Amino acid sequence: MRDFDVDMSNIALKQATSLHLFSDSFDGVPNIQELRRILADHSRTFLESDQNPQSPFFPWRNKFKGLIPLPIFIPHKKYPDSDINRHHISKYYRCAVRDEEHIKAANEYALPKLPSTILQSEASIRGALYLGGFSSAMNKSFIKKASILGIVNCARGLDISPYFAKRRDEILELGVSFLNLELVDSVSQRLDQDKLKDAISFIENSRRKNIKENKFASVLVHCAAGRSRSSAIVVAYLTCAKQISVHEALEIVQKNRSIAQPNRSFMEQLIAYEKKGIFQEIWQAIKCQ
Repeated sequence: MRDFDVDMSNIALKQATSLHLFSDSFDGVPNIQELRRILADHSRTFLESDQNPQSPFFPWRNKFKGLIPLPIFIPHKKYPDSDINRHHISKYYRCAVRDEEHIKAANEYALPKLPSTILQSEASIRGALYLGGFSSAMNKSFIKKASILGIVNCARGLDISPYFAKRRDEILELGVSFLNLELVDSVSQRLDQDKLKDAISFIENSRRKNIKENKFASVLVHCAAGRSRSSAIVVAYLTCAKQISVHEALEIVQKNRSIAQPNRSFMEQLIAYEKKGIFQEIWQAIKCQ
């Protein structure tokens, strides 16, 4: 990769001078070479703390290449492992990536075959609840290991892929049940009340399904990326199951999967259902089944 072009170098120098990210270190930085030296020096300090296996930066401790001398990483809204210009996060200096949430989101996006754990299993009560992208629903080894017996596919059109259809048939042979909601990630997509009830009921009943003595089935909810459609369904379920607000449910989801964000219309619809008491009605009906 050739050195940063002149325009982007000037942007980097302006950021370095105006943001004051490292106290007065960047004041009067004369050129891009000096800026790179300062970024490299500061990165070494961060890299020392990254050796802790408990740090979210641990998997990235040897991956920051220092090709882009921008002093701060600003993630792309749709592709959290890249910046707003689609430069991968690994091309930055380590010190430019300071927010743990940014690296957590990059981890989730980079490992689509592994879903996020939203709720741990509750001994002798319910199995775990997972949220992820479609690749996680095709991960047979994970599905076996996590005792997944219920999968909610929130996305429309995934079955047109021969690979998806073939792998789904293989997973059905494991005794897994699928619920297909056929949702489109669009502001025009309506979250039908009956469809929400079906999804919430399926998740709750599947989590309570006894598969072995003192062991309960877990559930995976997914869409294409595990960002909008599936997170909307999981928020709806948590609102019912925990008797909390939509915003409180979203906080739980985003705490465990930082890229999760139902689109604006989904959130508006969920909040409207909450205000009308629809979630209480749904939960009461499920309890009476």
